Amino acid sequence: MIAKNNLIDKAKKMCFQNSDRALAKKLGVSAQSLHVWRQGGKIKDEYLALLIEMAHADESMFAKIREEEADTATERRIWKSMLERLTATAATALVGMGVSTPNESYASMGNKEELKQADKLVGRAGIEPATSGLKVRCTQED
Repeated sequence: MIAKNNLIDKAKKMCFQNSDRALAKKLGVSAQSLHVWRQGGKIKDEYLALLIEMAHADESMFAKIREEEADTATERRIWKSMLERLTATAATALVGMGVSTPNESYASMGNKEELKQADKLVGRAGIEPATSGLKVRCTQED
């Protein structure tokens, strides 16, 4: 219920609504429905998705709220597992983006003449498949 109330508050703030009644009108539901949601009542998928969109919240909030609303321990466990998987996937994607974000290369720093000298080693890293996973290889470019 905490996550759902926080989501409702954030949606209200992001939509510049000053009351639950105004937010309910914007959602196309009664103020009573919004009150029921705040008190722990279940929210339909379509309205939950709208709230997440209005609040500019992470889509993983859907699983978090469903976990909170679950009636049984089994349902809670399943939603919690889905949430953990979503979180792990997002973390992996963020790490991947961080690794693949290009930094200013040595050659683009205005020292291209230095790179033409014979004592400079310029390599290109590559990944090639191996039978026991991946191994890194570097090749020297002329």
